[in-house]
Amino acid sequence: MDWQTNKFQYFKTVKFFGQLVGVWPYQEEFPKITMRLVTLVVVIACLATQISRVLVFYSLDILLEQMPHLDVTLILVLKQYNYILNEKKLKELLSDIIAERLIERPTKELEILDMYSQKAMILSFIYKVSTFVTAIMFALIPVISPILNIVAPLNESRSREFIYPAYYFVDEERYYYVIVAHMITSMSIIVAVYIACDISLILFVQHGCALLAISGM
Repeated sequence: MDWQTNKFQYFKTVKFFGQLVGVWPYQEEFPKITMRLVTLVVVIACLATQISRVLVFYSLDILLEQMPHLDVTLILVLKQYNYILNEKKLKELLSDIIAERLIERPTKELEILDMYSQKAMILSFIYKVSTFVTAIMFALIPVISPILNIVAPLNESRSREFIYPAYYFVDEERYYYVIVAHMITSMSIIVAVYIACDISLILFVQHGCALLAISGM
């Protein structure tokens, strides 16, 4: 099995999501830098609107309500730039894993490697599904009020809802769809970064567990 085939088989999902947010170390420089800039601009706007809400309407309740959303966004920045700053180490780690998979091994050792690879794929799949389901639930928040206005109308229409609390310094009713579009874009990037970084970690940890299991034979 050659390098490209092996890399595709074991890192297909990691590569796909990593390229979406510019953390795949083998990606060409121009698209990688472009995706990093796009991610940075969207995330900065996301953080700015959340922080502005706390500053403009400050109260303890507002702060506590905003903290979970701020935490998710700030952790995103830490995750992505940890991978960016350690890109060389990440590339070396990926190269070592592929090289180890190409070594001729006894059947028992190959079975152990395959078992842990399958476990990594299953855990990655569960993580991806959980993340996507959570994101979809948040994305559906804006459609709840219009649906309720149809199936259970009140004397006056229910107020429009946003995906997460934020303040955009504009007329929220007039620019509602623009704001929601930015929120969906922000949420999509958040999902992509979390998946790209965390399933990479899952694969690395499971490969390490496989090597420990082999060394303990």
